[in-house]
Amino acid sequence: GPDRARGQTLTAPMLLDEGTRRIQTTVKDDPAVRARLLTAMGTANLNLALDDKGLALLREALAVVDSGPHPDTRLVVRQLYELGHGLRVAGRRHEPEIGALMDRGLAMLDASPQANPDLRALCMRVKGQWLNDHGERGPADSVLASAITIAESAAPPDTFELISMNASRGTIADYGGRYDDEERFYLRALSLSETSGHWPSWTVNLHQRLAIYYTQQADTAQSMAHADAGVALARQIYPEGHPSIATALNGKVEAFISRGRYREA
Repeated sequence: GPDRARGQTLTAPMLLDEGTRRIQTTVKDDPAVRARLLTAMGTANLNLALDDKGLALLREALAVVDSGPHPDTRLVVRQLYELGHGLRVAGRRHEPEIGALMDRGLAMLDASPQANPDLRALCMRVKGQWLNDHGERGPADSVLASAITIAESAAPPDTFELISMNASRGTIADYGGRYDDEERFYLRALSLSETSGHWPSWTVNLHQRLAIYYTQQADTAQSMAHADAGVALARQIYPEGHPSIATALNGKVEAFISRGRYREA
């Protein structure tokens, strides 16, 4: 899924195991570097759907920066975010731990003399999405709106985070029947994804969402246009048989249904 596409994926689990072993033995005296490397290895494992191993490495990275007598606020909050985000990537979106991790991170930022807007936006994004997963649409949308404002003020803005935040607000708007907002947020997220050129999996996902949206709005031309764009890009970037091609094809199914072309659907 799009949330798994932030970093590059290594091709063999055995390389990850070797990398982890080297981290454990060569950077013991530098917690910041060790945590960054453990996080990179954890993320790589998550990208390979090795979720238990990936989360274990992210927990170790948090423990590394959180164990000293005077933990660095930025380092700790970053690792709190990485673990919370990792739990979502691993499909554990309803875990109470996510809310607790983000609340701790935001409390540490509140107590810090530095503003740290980048970290605040990250934690607010995960907190907002977690609230949405629990059906708390209003609070979730409010948190995400504030997170977007903070993220957009950064120099430079974190485009990946802005894509995810806007897509989440689109989903919330759909649940609330705010269809103009849903379209606006999805189109904003798609524009960011296409302009950046870095996260084509998000582009595929957003074309599929918009194909379904326009089907529901009886706009058959827009529905088919987004469905075709999503399927074409998915076939470019994924091997045949990849689940994300099936997701893109679902947008095409909806577009055919909107035109009454049931056999093709």
